[in-house]
Amino acid sequence: MTLHSFKHLVGLLFAVVLCVGCGRSSSTSTTGPDDKKTAVAKNTAGEEVSFKSQTGEDVRYAGGKTSVAMPKGFPGEVAVYPKATIAMSATDKNSVMVVLNTADAPEKAQAFYKDCLEKNGWKISSSLNTAQGTIFVAEKKNRKLTLTVTSESEGTVIQIAVIEEEGK
Repeated sequence: MTLHSFKHLVGLLFAVVLCVGCGRSSSTSTTGPDDKKTAVAKNTAGEEVSFKSQTGEDVRYAGGKTSVAMPKGFPGEVAVYPKATIAMSATDKNSVMVVLNTADAPEKAQAFYKDCLEKNGWKISSSLNTAQGTIFVAEKKNRKLTLTVTSESEGTVIQIAVIEEEGK
């Protein structure tokens, strides 16, 4: 990590502390190593912190047991796991990502998504099962999806990333 990147990270963390530390809606911005600004905001209840760059990247984090909104561009045929909270969402030019939390066992979430993907025309091109969890890679038209299901101390974490490949 370069000194410039470190200074940017410290500035970004300071902005987050400013937003999260007070009990009202607030926003600020910080300038990155590329001299572009990133807006940092916290909602009134302190349950969501968001980052939005000038180039369109958008990241949202939920606090506690609350959920953030699904990101724009997330494929409708990839369901949100029932009773899951959306802990994080992110978008950029060609991709979207969500992190979900559920109290259900990892095996139940794995079976749900394997069935959901296959029923909705996604071709699972590879999968890997380890002691820590499962990874699926699936494709549909010009999109590639990576889904990871892992067991954590407070339940199951599901990470879904969808990338739209240009020129396919």
